[in-house]
Amino acid sequence: DPFGDVIKTIMNAIHNEAKLSPICDLGSQNYEQWAVQKERQAAKEEDKTVRVCAEFLRRYNEGLILSNTIRMSDALSYLNKFHEEQVKKKTSVDGEQNIQITDTERFLFKLFKDKKEELETFSKNPKYENDSLSKLREQILREFSSRGQARGIIFTKTRHSAITLSQWIQENPKFADVEVKPSHVIGGGDQSDTKPMTAAEQKDVLKKFRAGEVNLLVATTVAEEGLDIPACNFVIRYGLSTNEIAMIQAKGRGRADDSSYTVVDVKNSGVAERECVNEYREEMMGKAINKIKGQSREAYQKQMMEFQLQAIMEERMRQVKRKQKAIKDEKPSHVKFSCRNCAKPVCSGEDIQIIENMHRVNVTTQFKELFIQRENATLQERLLDYETNAVIACKDCGQPWGSVMVYRGMDFPCLHVKNFVVNINGKKISNCTKWSDLPIRFTAFDYIEHASMMAQGSDEEMG
Repeated sequence: DPFGDVIKTIMNAIHNEAKLSPICDLGSQNYEQWAVQKERQAAKEEDKTVRVCAEFLRRYNEGLILSNTIRMSDALSYLNKFHEEQVKKKTSVDGEQNIQITDTERFLFKLFKDKKEELETFSKNPKYENDSLSKLREQILREFSSRGQARGIIFTKTRHSAITLSQWIQENPKFADVEVKPSHVIGGGDQSDTKPMTAAEQKDVLKKFRAGEVNLLVATTVAEEGLDIPACNFVIRYGLSTNEIAMIQAKGRGRADDSSYTVVDVKNSGVAERECVNEYREEMMGKAINKIKGQSREAYQKQMMEFQLQAIMEERMRQVKRKQKAIKDEKPSHVKFSCRNCAKPVCSGEDIQIIENMHRVNVTTQFKELFIQRENATLQERLLDYETNAVIACKDCGQPWGSVMVYRGMDFPCLHVKNFVVNINGKKISNCTKWSDLPIRFTAFDYIEHASMMAQGSDEEMG
């Protein structure tokens, strides 16, 4: 795996630069968790070198996982895109603002630049294709060659891998020879870097699958439950294993009498081991069901009543704890926010107001002096009362802070808490990924007050 070896060489050079010593395998989920923890700890300690190195290591680890799952060229595209974004962060919009580039960032940029040509060379050589992809190709060709009316689903872990696997199948002439007509179906939630699918887009793909225009779906776990997918005669789980329930649901998609269920392992995924555990759990589940069937109706109903009462009491206790936590909400004045990358103080909780119980905006005029604004077409989102169409970033270091929100005709910087280190009464918190993680009640946004101020300012300018 020379392509993967180059990525590992880059990662080890970063380990030396940041004096880091991971104890888990590169290209594994455990390594990703380690890198995330290092980034959070470094952000809290204001260690810029380790923080930025940990972020790059997490991305290289993802590239390594991708190269073990999909094409090397797809993994390289992912890394290219990440580096282009990082370089863009350090480029001012108008050329006038000097954005700080640290020696560590220069080292990281040069490291990728020096190795890029080598990665490109290996990615173009088909003999270095990963074994898992070869096994998947063989299994797909076997299914479509041995069945008159083959129709199947490939389950994969991420949206990115679902899209790129579908593209790989479309671009490979061997699949066209056996009349494979692929498409992908992914989730609709907006929780990853990959653009989600709308309900209408999902419906359109499934309609084509029913009609036979598509005979192979590449899907994330959204297709295991919650989507009405027609019967198919083979299911492949590619580098994906969750629990025994998901395994049974995936098998259930193959409803034909001669349907098959195949698991293709991916390097460092642990899929084969988990699938063995799931099969054992499925067997135990069957025994438990048979035992329940042997109970009398009275004994069964009594036991069910006990379980239901226990569940009700546990939920009541959780509600009490949630109320107690709400009572302990800190005052906004006790909260400070600093840039996650350069640790520059940004604002206080008193400067933040909340729109529609969801969007946290900074309404102060002094805050506008701290950030630069960039257009971002991929971010564009339009709803009834608001839209977002630009990114705001730290004027000093280029770290993204959030987006520009146009709410009923007025522009406001909308903050994303994951981009900051939060300080509550002197205690630093660096693992907040969403605003609900913070026990803070921000002031509600007053539209009339701000609209009046804006109108007054416009009148004065015209006068």
